[in-house]
Amino acid sequence: MRTFRIASFLWLGVALFGCGRAIEPDDPVKLADVPAPAMEAAKRKLPGITFEDAWREKGQAGAEDAFEIRGRTENGKVRDVKVSASGKILEVD
Repeated sequence: MRTFRIASFLWLGVALFGCGRAIEPDDPVKLADVPAPAMEAAKRKLPGITFEDAWREKGQAGAEDAFEIRGRTENGKVRDVKVSASGKILEVD
């Protein structure tokens, strides 16, 4: 019975939160559609990165949208930067 309870809690955790599943931002966008201040800030923060993908995260309660911009270094390491539409760096991975 105890094993069943533990298995049930594990299943519930996977069902609710996912197991190792990455949570992607809201909407994929083309790099050309990322506002210029956001793209420029990303290039300054991560020089030498070849940016490939971007996602828009809708601002909550009047906040401005943010963009997660992902690219690779010359040796293939993936790097991410989250930038506000006005160019403020919010997060770097």
